[in-house]
Amino acid sequence: MFKKYVLPTLLISVLVVALSQLSGNALAAPPNGVDHLRGRWDGVVQGLFGEDQPFVLMLDEFAPDPNDALAFLYNGCMAVGVNAGYTPISARVLPLGNENFDLTLFGTAGGAVIKMTGLAFTGDPRVKDDPASGAWQTSDEQGDWYALHHDRREPNCPAVNLGGKLSFRGDVYAAVELDPNGGWQESILEGFSNIVSSGMRVTLPNGSTVDAPLFTDLFSPTVDFIDSFRFLTSFPGLPISNGTYSFALLDVFGQPIPGATSADVWLACLQDAPRNVTAAAGPSGITAA
Repeated sequence: MFKKYVLPTLLISVLVVALSQLSGNALAAPPNGVDHLRGRWDGVVQGLFGEDQPFVLMLDEFAPDPNDALAFLYNGCMAVGVNAGYTPISARVLPLGNENFDLTLFGTAGGAVIKMTGLAFTGDPRVKDDPASGAWQTSDEQGDWYALHHDRREPNCPAVNLGGKLSFRGDVYAAVELDPNGGWQESILEGFSNIVSSGMRVTLPNGSTVDAPLFTDLFSPTVDFIDSFRFLTSFPGLPISNGTYSFALLDVFGQPIPGATSADVWLACLQDAPRNVTAAAGPSGITAA
């Protein structure tokens, strides 16, 4: 059973587009060479937060899914709600043939994770007759959505603006086992965010980098819904004391997301644990010497 990780803030869902049965290694493109799905989509999420919410979806770069020869991954951004800011999205696409596409979308919607599934159709070189529609869900709501393709120009998604309903926190801490025969020491890097992302890159104080994977695969068919993003990795040895660890979220292609950064400093704990402790049971309980 899939375990959810919940942040104190509401989450913003990841956009995933699924399209099936592709011939060749690139999406079919119109004569001008631009892929069918790229660009801006304008739509409405019906009944979200108690009322219809306009949204703008920007699909940007795409590349083959390394885990599925028939699938493609997109990055980009989405804004849901009146005057809402743009936040990153991740998308997975599989063509159905005849310019039909099966969609599964994850993005950010007013501080709540929303998952959108449905179908899109791109029939000819024209753009504004390309419709898409389907169903959406958050952790406690569901409804329908629809959209039309606005244009195929390459989007210019802004950097993430942390604060308010968007959060990202990276932490470095240590695990130590004390044993008379040696024991072990370990550095642990962990991050939590409600920003759509596929990994976390940590730059250590010495300049080296470590990538922490997503705790749960976004596009796994066994995962019904994700309401936060957790990243975790570890390696032998204590963290570097008083050094800055810089954290950056990664998009679906493993590239840093502009603005989605955090930092932490390990101040160390130099106090050793008690050793050579003995205990005895007596009338008044257990006593230590």
